[in-house]
Amino acid sequence: IEALSYVVLGARYRRLVGPDVVRPVEAVEIGLVVSGVGLLTPASPAAGLALAGAHLHRRGLSRRRVTMVFGLAEWFSTRVFLLLGAGNLLVVAVVERDPLSDFWPFLVAGVVVLVLLAVTARLATRPTAAEWVSRVAGSLRRPAHRRSVADRRASGAAWYLEAREILGTRQHRAVIASLTAVAVLADVACLWFAVLATGAHVGFDVALLAITVAAGAVFVPLVPGGLGIVEAAIPAVFHHFGVPYSDGLAAALVYRAFGTFVPAGVGAFAIVGLRRYVPSRSNPNAGSIIADWPTRSPGRGRLGRASPGQPSGALRRWRAGRALAPVGARHVAEDLLDVGAAPGPCRLLARSAHHLSAHTP
Repeated sequence: IEALSYVVLGARYRRLVGPDVVRPVEAVEIGLVVSGVGLLTPASPAAGLALAGAHLHRRGLSRRRVTMVFGLAEWFSTRVFLLLGAGNLLVVAVVERDPLSDFWPFLVAGVVVLVLLAVTARLATRPTAAEWVSRVAGSLRRPAHRRSVADRRASGAAWYLEAREILGTRQHRAVIASLTAVAVLADVACLWFAVLATGAHVGFDVALLAITVAAGAVFVPLVPGGLGIVEAAIPAVFHHFGVPYSDGLAAALVYRAFGTFVPAGVGAFAIVGLRRYVPSRSNPNAGSIIADWPTRSPGRGRLGRASPGQPSGALRRWRAGRALAPVGARHVAEDLLDVGAAPGPCRLLARSAHHLSAHTP
C-alpha cells in the first residue's frame, strides 16, 4: 500500500514536470528523494527538494521552473491533506458520536479550514492576487534591494502565468488533485491495516484522524520527520477510540517502518540512481583538470593556472585518491552545488567534488 503511494506521487510529479522530461520510474525516484530522504532531514523536506531540484535542473529545467513545480506540488499536497483532514473531522463527529463538549474545538477547526480552502481556491484563480502577494513579499526586503512596485507586480503576474501553463486545463488540475488524494489515502491505509493487524477494530476515519493529528509533528523544528512525537500522537488518538495503548504503539511503529524508514532507505539509493538518466558531464578543455584548477604560478605570489600536462605532485595524489571517495557523497555534493545550497566552506567542498568527478576519468 505504501509503495502505491509513491507510485502515485511519481505520476503526479511527471504530470507537473512533463512526460517528455522525466520517465515514469525516474518520477517515482524523485518522489522517494523528496518525501523519503527529505522527510528525515532536520530541515525537512528542504534537503530532498534541493537534491531532486538539482536533478531536474540537469534535465534541462530552469531553476525558476523547478521552483514552480515543487511549489505547486506542495500546494496540492497541503490543500488536499487539509481538505481530507477537515472533512474527516466532521465525519468522525457524526459517525463516532463523540460528546460535543469534548469534540467541538475540532469541529470548529474543520469548518474554518474548509472555509479558508474555498476562499484561497477562489483567490488563486485571479492574477491580481498573485501580483498583490509579490508586491507585499517584495516590500519585506531591505530598502537597498527592494524593487519598484511595478516590477514586483510584473514579477507576480509572470509567476501566475507560468503556474497556469504548468497546471494546464481544469481536467489536468483535477487529475493532479486526484493523484494527490490517492497518495494520501494510500498512506492512511498503511496505518489502518497496521492497527487492524493488532486485532483492534477502528474505522478508516479514525486512522485518518490519527494521521491528521500526527502531521503537525512534522513541522516541529530540528525533529526530522517528527520522530518520537508521531509515535506518541498516533497511539493517543487510537486510545481515545478504545484501542489499547500497546496496540496503538505497535501500529505506529509498523507504520513508521514502512511509511518513513523504508522509503528513506530506497530514496538514498535513488539519489545515485537518478544519475543514470543524465549524460555524464564532459570536460570543456578535453584533457586535464589543471586547465581550470587554480594553482600557485611560479614566480608570483597569487593564484594562476598551470598549463595542461603539468600537474603538481599533490594534485596527482589527490586525483589518485579520488577513486576511493564515496560515490554517493560526491553526488550529493554536486547536487548541493547545482542548486547553490552549500554556502561558504561547504560550497568550496562541493565545488571540489564537482571538479574531481567531472574531469577525472
